[in-house]
Amino acid sequence: MQNWFDEGTRNKIHILGKNPGDTLRNLIDTKDLPKPYGGDLEWEFNDEPNLDEQAKKVLGVMPKGPAIFIDGTVVRLGEAATVDQKE
Repeated sequence: MQNWFDEGTRNKIHILGKNPGDTLRNLIDTKDLPKPYGGDLEWEFNDEPNLDEQAKKVLGVMPKGPAIFIDGTVVRLGEAATVDQKE
């Protein structure tokens, strides 16, 4: 792996193995880590993202996707053409 990636990229790669909990808890706060991975977060695959307070302040509620940010505003992709036409 040393010859494939530069050092900065290598430092971002973590091999988790059979018991990922210890490594994940070093990288992610346990309140943000789902219980199956050794954290405290009640979350399942089909659940909406668990937004932190800063994200809630910016988004209000989690937009249904697909969506993009245009000039700091969440825009659903179907609405993006309308925004472009107004400019």
